Amino acid sequence: MVIRNGKMITCKWLSLFILLRNKETHFEDKSNFSPSSRLGIIVKKKDLKLATKRNVFKRVAREFFRSHRDSFKEPCDVVIRTEKKPERTDSAFYHEEIKKVFEKGKIIS
Repeated sequence: MVIRNGKMITCKWLSLFILLRNKETHFEDKSNFSPSSRLGIIVKKKDLKLATKRNVFKRVAREFFRSHRDSFKEPCDVVIRTEKKPERTDSAFYHEEIKKVFEKGKIIS
């Protein structure tokens, strides 16, 4: 639902899909509504071949999301998806790129 209906922000090798959450328009089933933001991560095996590299990316993405969740402007569903192979595969690079795409999407300032 987030990928289909959300706003898409891209950078060199990442896509970020954002769907703002409000009780009136987001879900048909209002019992599933929660006031907190949620994260989904899609890492293609084609983009990061080794499982250890995929796991590092997911770990960095989850930690970034966790540490910045309180600074989100409003609750939203976020999906991060890799689009092609990154130039580097270290944690610092992943953190920089995730931060750039979140700032580009104006989720955090």
